[in-house]
Amino acid sequence: MRTIKELLILLRDYLPKAFVFVGGICGALSIMKQKGSITEYEYNIVLRYIVNRRPDITRPLLYWWWPYGELAPRLEFLDRLIAELG
Repeated sequence: MRTIKELLILLRDYLPKAFVFVGGICGALSIMKQKGSITEYEYNIVLRYIVNRRPDITRPLLYWWWPYGELAPRLEFLDRLIAELG
């Protein structure tokens, strides 16, 4: 299995390509799993990792941690997680 950092980098690189179709990190991760880019196990591990480190939500959002359609904050979030892993 790849490391969390490797999986986050894959996700960060893939997100801009998938963003027009899914609009979020979780959707891009799902597509990666469906296409076989990551395994079911890797999907579950990285999803849990991301959810456990989600940003502090100061306004009520159902499924979106950032405004819908904004790619930049999602990439910044992934960059921060990657940087924290060294």
